[in-house]
Amino acid sequence: MLMATAGGGHKAAAASISEALKDAHGDNVIIETVDVLKEYAPQPFDKGPEAYQLMIKAPVAWRGFYELGDGVRRSKVINMSLSLFARRSMERLLNAHPADVIVSTYHFANSSVLEALAHLKNDTPFITVVTDLVTAPPIWFDPRTTLCLVPTSAAAELALRSSIDKDKIKIIGMPVSKRFGPSATAKSKLKTALGWNPTLPTIIAMAGGEGIGSLDQIAENLSTLNVTVVVITGKNTSLFERLNSSEAPYNLNLKIYGFVSNIDEFMKAADLIITKAGPGTIVEALNSHLPLMIYSKLSGQEDGNVSYVTDNGAGVWQPKISEMANTVQDILANPSTLENMAKATTKIAQPGASAQIAKVISTYLKK
Repeated sequence: MLMATAGGGHKAAAASISEALKDAHGDNVIIETVDVLKEYAPQPFDKGPEAYQLMIKAPVAWRGFYELGDGVRRSKVINMSLSLFARRSMERLLNAHPADVIVSTYHFANSSVLEALAHLKNDTPFITVVTDLVTAPPIWFDPRTTLCLVPTSAAAELALRSSIDKDKIKIIGMPVSKRFGPSATAKSKLKTALGWNPTLPTIIAMAGGEGIGSLDQIAENLSTLNVTVVVITGKNTSLFERLNSSEAPYNLNLKIYGFVSNIDEFMKAADLIITKAGPGTIVEALNSHLPLMIYSKLSGQEDGNVSYVTDNGAGVWQPKISEMANTVQDILANPSTLENMAKATTKIAQPGASAQIAKVISTYLKK
C-alpha cells in the first residue's frame, strides 16, 4: 500500500482498504503500508506534507500549485520530470518491499513507481485507487497502470481523457472504513451515550484531522441557536485550548473535542455536519446518512465535491460563516428539509467500496 500523509485522505483510504483485506483474508495476507514521501522521496519532496499544510492555508498559493498540473499535457510533463528525478528512490522502495500487487492511494507516487517498475523490468501489478471524488487532477492517471479504480463516473471520464484504456477503469467508490454507516439505534439514545442533550438537534463542526479552518468563528456564529454544537479541532491543540478558555463567548451546549477516534459514532448521532469539502469526510458522512453543510474547499481540486453533494440534494454550500446560523435555522425550521437531505445521502452513498476494492486486489494475490 503506497500512501502519503500530505492530507489525511490518502492515509485513511489505504487504512480502509487494508482493513477490508484483513477482513477477507485475516493473517493470510501481508500488508506493508509505505509513506512514499516520508520514507523514500528524495529531497525536497520528502517535505511534501509540511508544504501541503502551508499551501492549504494560502488559497492563492494552492490555486497556483493546482493549476500547474491541471491539464493532461502539463501533467504528463510533470509526471515525466518527477519519474526521472525520483526513479532511483522508487527502485529502492520496490527492492525493499517485494509484493504480489502494489496499490497506490497517492497520486504523485503513481508515475514515479511505474517508471521504476519499467526500468527494473518488474511486472508486479500496479493498482491506482483514486481518492478524489469528481475533479481529480490528471496527475492521478498513468496509462501504464494495471487498473484504475475510481469513485464516480466523472472521475472515470477524467481517466479516459488521460489515455487510460477503458477496460482498466472500474467505478467502485471511495474507500472509507466499514465503521461509517447508519445506525438502527435512535439518535436520541446515541446522543445520550455520548453525553449530548438528546432533545436538541446536534451539529458537528470540523475541518479535517488537522483542524485547519475557522472553527472558532463557526462556533461563535452558531452559539445563538438552540442546538448542541460539537466542535472537533483534530490535531489543532491551540484551537482546542482557545475554545476551552473561560473567555470564549459560547453557549453551554458547545461540546469541544480534540482528535477523536470514534468520529463514526459522532456522525451516527448527529443531525448535520459542517465541514470542508474533503472527499473522505464527505463519503463518511454520506455513508452515515448525515446531511452536510460545506463551507470551504480547495480551489479546483474540491470544486466538484461541493456540486456532487449539493446537486444531489444531500447538503448545502455556505461559505459565509456570518450566515451559517441563519442557514441552519432555515434547515431546522422545516423538519422535512433535513429529512429529505438525509434521504438524498442514501442515493449517493458508497457503502462497501473498500470491500469491493479488496476483492479486486485479491485476484492478484498469490498463495
